[in-house]
Amino acid sequence: MSPETLVLAAAMSEAVSERDLRGKSYAGASLCAIVFTQVRLAQVDFRGADLREAVFERCDLSGAIFTGARLRHAVFDRCTMTHVDLRQASLQGATFSSCDLKHGQLGQASLSMATLSRCDLSGSSLRDARLVSAVFGECRLHDVSLDGADLEHASIQESELTNPSWEAARLRHTVFFKSRLAGLRFSGMRLEGCQFAGTDLSGFDFSDAVLKQCNFQDARIENASFRRVQAAMSIFCNAHGSHPDFAWAQLPRSLFSAANLPAAIFDGANLQQAHFAQAQLPQSRWVGADLSHADLSLS
Repeated sequence: MSPETLVLAAAMSEAVSERDLRGKSYAGASLCAIVFTQVRLAQVDFRGADLREAVFERCDLSGAIFTGARLRHAVFDRCTMTHVDLRQASLQGATFSSCDLKHGQLGQASLSMATLSRCDLSGSSLRDARLVSAVFGECRLHDVSLDGADLEHASIQESELTNPSWEAARLRHTVFFKSRLAGLRFSGMRLEGCQFAGTDLSGFDFSDAVLKQCNFQDARIENASFRRVQAAMSIFCNAHGSHPDFAWAQLPRSLFSAANLPAAIFDGANLQQAHFAQAQLPQSRWVGADLSHADLSLS
């Protein structure tokens, strides 16, 4: 199918179904709202193409090149996209459902408000990608590169995020909800307003991190280190796990209501106006802790 024919199909709102277009070039083509269904598009060149609101359903896009393409509100449903090149693509509000994106290149792509559900991005690069308010639901994110990525207000829900690299990533108000996290380093990072509710953080190192107004409600924090964190007004309600370490942490006005934290260490911590109503803290240590005006009505 020639570029001219494909552009005409898009202009006439005609769907393209069950065609073999492997290796074709449609660089710079105007293909707004085009619909591809079960089309073989492996290694197709869509560089700089206008694919706003395009739909790709059950297509083979392995190795396809979308560098700099406009894909705002595009839909990718059950597509094979291994080694796809989406660098610098505009994907604001795009939707990816049950797609195989392993080893994809999404560096500097704009995925603000995009939704990715049940996708596998293992080994992919999202270096310097804009992921503001993006949602990852039930995704596999093994060995991904998030270096320099902007994840402000992004949400990682019930997903697997293991061994990522995220040097200089922006993680303000990011949500990690009931996700499996492994091989992550949070020590020294700025994580203001992040949400870790219901997440297993056993053994994680948050030492020296900025955790102001973070939410750890219902999180498992066994043997986790919060030494010297800046975590004013953070929430640890119903958090559980033995031996968490809060030594010398700044935790004024934080909430530990109904937390179950045996053998917790609060040595030297600032706990001014903190609330421990109904908390269970047997064998905890408080040497030198500042408990001025704290609510210590423990269970």
